[in-house]
Amino acid sequence: GSTNDMYLFGGFGFGANVQTSGSLSDVWRYQASSNRWELVAGRTTTLNDQGNYGIKGVSAASNYPPARSDMAGWSVGSKLYM
Repeated sequence: GSTNDMYLFGGFGFGANVQTSGSLSDVWRYQASSNRWELVAGRTTTLNDQGNYGIKGVSAASNYPPARSDMAGWSVGSKLYM
């Protein structure tokens, strides 16, 4: 993506049942050039997901981090990480 894109992981919102809310484990990208948000990856219908770590030291497409709802942020040079 563009160097002006912003990525966000997690959040707090609704899952498959809009009557229930909780922590999310999805990844979104904001594309500044088009002023649009795009879902990149994640389990958007699963709340409070515990993640899947697989086997230590073995990379796998099925590995993903657990849901998060709090935010941390920092900057490095002209880049902002949240």
